[in-house]
Amino acid sequence: MPRNGTKTHTVDPSNATNLINGSTFTPTSGNFLVTVLHSPSTNPTPSGWTSNVVGANTGNGTVRVISKSAAGSDTFSVTHSLTNVPMIAEVFEFLSGSTFDASATKIDYGTASTMPTLTPGTHTLMIALQCNDLPQGYNYSNCTWSQDIGPAPTELLDAVYFSDGSTNGLWYSSAYAQDTTATSWAPDVTNDSTRDNRNDIVFSINAPSPTRLPQVGNDNGVWGSILNNYLSVSLTAGGALATNTVLNANIADGVIVATKLDPTVQTSLAKADTALASASLDSSTVTLLSTSTLTSNAVNKIISIAFKGSTPLYTYTGTDPTTGSPAGIYFKVL
Repeated sequence: MPRNGTKTHTVDPSNATNLINGSTFTPTSGNFLVTVLHSPSTNPTPSGWTSNVVGANTGNGTVRVISKSAAGSDTFSVTHSLTNVPMIAEVFEFLSGSTFDASATKIDYGTASTMPTLTPGTHTLMIALQCNDLPQGYNYSNCTWSQDIGPAPTELLDAVYFSDGSTNGLWYSSAYAQDTTATSWAPDVTNDSTRDNRNDIVFSINAPSPTRLPQVGNDNGVWGSILNNYLSVSLTAGGALATNTVLNANIADGVIVATKLDPTVQTSLAKADTALASASLDSSTVTLLSTSTLTSNAVNKIISIAFKGSTPLYTYTGTDPTTGSPAGIYFKVL
């Protein structure tokens, strides 16, 4: 981020202004954000962030690694001790559940050197960076990263802001290695700046593997973990379907026959197939009495009534002992 005439820089990951490398993004709430801040000035930890590691040399400015859980809108401000200085802000977003793992730092005095040795714990990504301020009269063009201890690094960012004659500039370079098995990591780095007392930092992140297939030409060193994570969504370690893998939404209508159902369900369905499904009453045959009540003697004579279609299979016509008139059938609807 270039000089702006003030002591403050505002970092917005979704804003492409002053973007040097990578792409803009809007952080997803709950994801894990990691940012590297470097300027030729001191800069305290921004509000809401945690400082994970600070470069060993604070005399040539400050490099600081900070992290936080994303809120979804994560614009923040960095206040410097000096006015009108440039700044580098390298922002990373990792899946929810990611954590800062380990770090190592040292002051470097040579143009060709080996980074401090990182001893990572549980990790999936390692990042290395070298940076320094750049007073007037000093030059810089680039850093070259190469393998020494552990996996080979891949360059992420290389940037420089020169002195404007009033305030110092800076240079910054970073690299990474995707890895889950390394027990130590220390890549080599060569730069062409004569400015000594460089800050070297290496750190590691433990991030859950994304649920996707490995990408051809990428995912070196971690493709196996990514593939296993992808397969474990629906399969057990033995290759069987995982519990709760096939749900209602995954089953097309009309594709499961009765013989594939649980035996208890099959038995229930068989009983339903032979059960009485419907009944109809013939209003010309059946009279519902709402004002008279059959005597217990009359009720006892009504044993059962069943209808098939509109034809009664059993009818009872009694005499109401109170009125002497024929009694109809009294139904109670359940």
